[in-house]
Amino acid sequence: MMGRLCVVALVGCGAATSAVPVTIPRDVPTSVAAPRALPVASSAAAPSSSGAWQSAAVEAVAGSPRDAIDRMLKLLREGAVEELFNTLVDPADLKKLTDSEPLSDVIAAFRKEGKDRDLVKLLVRVRDMTPNIDQAEHTATYDQEGEKTIRFHEIDGRWYVMND
Repeated sequence: MMGRLCVVALVGCGAATSAVPVTIPRDVPTSVAAPRALPVASSAAAPSSSGAWQSAAVEAVAGSPRDAIDRMLKLLREGAVEELFNTLVDPADLKKLTDSEPLSDVIAAFRKEGKDRDLVKLLVRVRDMTPNIDQAEHTATYDQEGEKTIRFHEIDGRWYVMND
């Protein structure tokens, strides 16, 4: 059966928490067995390149490293590098990256050095590979002989790329 499902997500922190409606498109079956297969969207606070906090639409990336890869590819192809950094870079790595310079400078250097294009190429190469999973460390590593390795870290059911 096809339909429309509207969910209310609580977003924010403390007194600033608000309810945000989340709509799942009509073409998604309402009887989907695996919840992670639903295109869930929520709103979350994320730092902007200026350092101020903004409300940003964040698509949940749960389930598998491949889900994170697909989301990263989508964001990179759309040019949404700031959203990629704010939502898919390991939080500890993002903090290290922005300790000495603003996120806007990090992103500018990332683009100038062609790292966005290189990352797309890498993600396309590893997308269909099976990662080496380390259950104890909650990491997934895509090793390619003679090529760059990419690792993901799972935190609370979400996968983030690690800045190795």
